[in-house]
Amino acid sequence: MTGRERFLSCVRYGGVDRPPCSFSATWAVARSLMAALGVDGHEPLLRRLGVDMRFVSPRYVGPPLRDFGGGVAEGLWGERSRAVMGPCGEFREMTHMPYAGVDDLRGFAEVRFPSPDWFDCSRIAEDADELGGHAVALGYQGASNPYGRPGYSAPVPAAPDYINGPARLMGRERALVGLALRDPVYMELMDRKHELLMAVYERALKAGKGKVDALFLADDLGGQEATLISPETFDGTLAGRYRDFIGLGHRYGAVVMMHMCGSVRALLPRLIGLGLDVLDVVQPEAGGMGIESLREAFHGRIAFSGTMGLQRTLPFGTEDEVRGEVGLRRRLFPEGGIIIGPSNNLQGDIPIGNILAMYGAVGGLKADMD
Repeated sequence: MTGRERFLSCVRYGGVDRPPCSFSATWAVARSLMAALGVDGHEPLLRRLGVDMRFVSPRYVGPPLRDFGGGVAEGLWGERSRAVMGPCGEFREMTHMPYAGVDDLRGFAEVRFPSPDWFDCSRIAEDADELGGHAVALGYQGASNPYGRPGYSAPVPAAPDYINGPARLMGRERALVGLALRDPVYMELMDRKHELLMAVYERALKAGKGKVDALFLADDLGGQEATLISPETFDGTLAGRYRDFIGLGHRYGAVVMMHMCGSVRALLPRLIGLGLDVLDVVQPEAGGMGIESLREAFHGRIAFSGTMGLQRTLPFGTEDEVRGEVGLRRRLFPEGGIIIGPSNNLQGDIPIGNILAMYGAVGGLKADMD
């Protein structure tokens, strides 16, 4: 099977020759893997690991984003962040949140807001053609993710990203409280963001001419032990907006997958009811997210992606234990329904041998380049 055939059949529980696999890593880990495998570049790395998916995104053509020096750079919404080196790799820390001082709707006149015209979708079909044989996903998964195609001058905003996105613009506490209390500033920001991203992603899907296999969405709904918001808050604020995005993907013939870390089990019946096809990612150490339990409750109703834990197995397990976890997943989902990969970006504390053991056990790792 090709990667595309494998991915689509897996999502439908239609039978697979092996599970599809995904890849997400910090740039530092990606470079270490390239060195270990003797490959040069992200595409050769993905081919060597046997990764079945590739991402395409619109290109940013809007106003130049400013560099303030000292590692501080401007984002799409006027926010600023600084590159910070942590023990496991580089991350970005917010230094300026433009909506933090917006106290009423009049304040929106003073802050920057992107336009759909800032994003060029004209090459989506051409980019998809260059990825022949692989499943093509439309979306943006994060600046440190080597899925991304090099050469874009700026990231495309993740969709819907209604919790993490506003948190970077107004502060996390204010975003969560604003969501819970239906704060007018938060709701207006969410409404405008929804309108913008629906327009951008519809243009991209239309430009894809049926060559986009998956619409990739992202939001943060889960904590370590439970959801960040109640099911009732979800129903009253986010559900209808998610339904719009899921319906958009389906109208253009794409399956829809959504990245959600943490414990989201309490919301899974609702997400399935909205038509979500793939939960990406399963964080198995989070409350209620054990893969055996999820299989028992939701087998055949939704597919799962990720599932290899970054809190225990990959950083602290042996190579044999990693292979055993992959084997468990293959036994639980012999006909499909699972895309095996890390439960978030592979971090610098994970032994390279464990990463290679994971891809080897999935069955896609190649001994050398073809």
